[in-house]
Amino acid sequence: MLIDDYNYFDQHRKELATAYPDKWLLIKDQKVLFAVDTLLQALDTTYKNGMKEGDCLTTFCRKDGKKEIIRIGRAHISPSSYADRRA
Repeated sequence: MLIDDYNYFDQHRKELATAYPDKWLLIKDQKVLFAVDTLLQALDTTYKNGMKEGDCLTTFCRKDGKKEIIRIGRAHISPSSYADRRA
């Protein structure tokens, strides 16, 4: 479930930030499946690997460990995440 994946990300944020600084992570079943450089790559990777809406959590893993979350499916995008990355 996405809530479990979110909780995994939230609980391991610092170690993930060290391992994947400034990368977009795709997390499913409390595991990092992919780490890519852009949101477009994250979305492309999601669909190329047969995942559907809501199958995985997509989040930007900031090297400073601050929260930014985007969830594939049902159009949930946090206010700070996508707008900051587009600039």
